[in-house]
Amino acid sequence: MAQGLLDHIEGKRIDLIHVECSVRTGLLIGLLRAQGYKARDVIIISPKNTFPDHVLVEFWNEARGAWEAQDPTYNVHFLDTRSGERLSAQEIVAADVSEILPCRDDESCGWDRVTRENKPVASLLDYINAMAVRGADDEWQLHYDAGSFDPYSVNAGLSYCDQKEKFCKNEPEPVAEEGHEP
Repeated sequence: MAQGLLDHIEGKRIDLIHVECSVRTGLLIGLLRAQGYKARDVIIISPKNTFPDHVLVEFWNEARGAWEAQDPTYNVHFLDTRSGERLSAQEIVAADVSEILPCRDDESCGWDRVTRENKPVASLLDYINAMAVRGADDEWQLHYDAGSFDPYSVNAGLSYCDQKEKFCKNEPEPVAEEGHEP
């Protein structure tokens, strides 16, 4: 995959190689870590039928002392519309959608953007109710917006925690609304 990307960059290959979000995320995490950055994968979850997942990257911004989310599949990071700061995945889950703005590095922002593969960035709106993040202990922790996602509610015959047990080993944590404790 890395060679295919290099070939595209060098003009030896016209089309981009197709890869899933987890592969893109893994490649970006590897590149970030090779440069000395702390980076981790975050799984964001849709509450629809079979609970489809989407994977993105969080990296530690040393200057801000905060995690920041970057989606290599949709080529966007997420800004808080009030502060202009980049958001972590947990902040995305806790925020009201009107407070989140997906942006590209060229400073074009908005939910109406599409990827080179014609994927609408707005499709990410289905995935911002819950997330699973791997901690320093290599264990997953599930965080969710209790108002729109219940990991124990049965959907299509099973609950999310029945289908994705590894994310529910530790007690899932509802994400607090701004100014409120979970």
